[in-house]
Amino acid sequence: MSVRLKPINHSTGFSLIEVVIIIIVMSIIAVPLTLQFSQASSSWQLNERVQTASQLAQACSEELLLTRRISGHTAALASSCSALPASFSSYSRALNFSSFSSTACPDTSCTLAEVVVTTDGNERARLAVMLADY
Repeated sequence: MSVRLKPINHSTGFSLIEVVIIIIVMSIIAVPLTLQFSQASSSWQLNERVQTASQLAQACSEELLLTRRISGHTAALASSCSALPASFSSYSRALNFSSFSSTACPDTSCTLAEVVVTTDGNERARLAVMLADY
């Protein structure tokens, strides 16, 4: 009696063509995902600049209101906010005053104080505060 041996099957892995096809499909899927991450990163940086500018505008308006409160709400208005720290050197802020009339004013006119914060040459935040003498 002769013994027949079964041939050993060595095809337990992927062929080279299957691996290449998988690489191509994965790269086609990865390109849009990479673009999404890039856009999310730039959007995050812009949002961070806007938030920082808003906080700097808020700090300036609070400084203005504190100065007026200490002086009994009748002080002459400051022409600018205090200087920004060195860590905010790319930001600039301006304080503008204008008169306006409104029914919300206790007198015939009020003063509108606007704080404008810019960075990279673009306005990032604008905050308006209505001031009235009591």
